[in-house]
Amino acid sequence: MTAVRADAAAGSPRSEVQAAIRSDVESSRAPSSQSQAVHYPGAIVPFIHERLTKALGPARASEVMNERLTTWRPRPLETAQDLLEFANHLMRCGGLIQAVGRSLKVQALLRGAAE
Repeated sequence: MTAVRADAAAGSPRSEVQAAIRSDVESSRAPSSQSQAVHYPGAIVPFIHERLTKALGPARASEVMNERLTTWRPRPLETAQDLLEFANHLMRCGGLIQAVGRSLKVQALLRGAAE
């Protein structure tokens, strides 16, 4: 946390706090050097990655996608049924990944997948 100086030469305490917050926000938006690209065939892979990114952040989402996709199966994710199967796979992980899996399962069922 930045120390707040009240002297006139340094500016008002409020503007310093706002500048510190702005700096923190901008640095958190910077792309992570640890983020991994997800290279897996399938039309619904970007959708899944987007959902994981919203919940876990870009670096962890890419990590989870690469882990889960490489340990799961070799064929592309194309259909609502594929989405349902992958969602069930994610649900076995627990935590936030399980919550994303449940959300994806609902989407798969709404798109016509059958249990």
